[in-house]
Amino acid sequence: MTPRNRSVSQCLTIFDEQKALAAAGGDTEVLREITGLFLVDLPSRLYELREAVRTGTPEQVARIAHGLRGSAAVFGSDPAVAATFELEHLAKQGDREAIPAAAGEVERLFQKLAQAVADRFVPGNSPQSQIQRPVASDKCAGEAPEFP
Repeated sequence: MTPRNRSVSQCLTIFDEQKALAAAGGDTEVLREITGLFLVDLPSRLYELREAVRTGTPEQVARIAHGLRGSAAVFGSDPAVAATFELEHLAKQGDREAIPAAAGEVERLFQKLAQAVADRFVPGNSPQSQIQRPVASDKCAGEAPEFP
């Protein structure tokens, strides 16, 4: 990810509940179930990514990044989608030097995404009954991203 792309992605929505709800067919209970599965599965998927970066092949990294990108898309996480796309691209190009930093960015964004969906859907975090606005990255709260 170029520095310009990275700064733009930092201002994009980490979790867009409207998009997530649409992905769940408009059913809040289905979205809660999807969220629960995501939160349970994510630690092992991130571990798998770290191990693939450390000991695996670029093809393994690309496969894992592709799967994570699908999860990010379900939650309307444009920054995580962009970061996983970039990681997948780097892995397919075999760019072993750039892969670790890109994988670190993916992990950072997925941790933020997990916190955002947990805050919304896990009892005791901060339950709310209405559909919420998209959750912006903490670096740019209230700012609109600029696109070239």
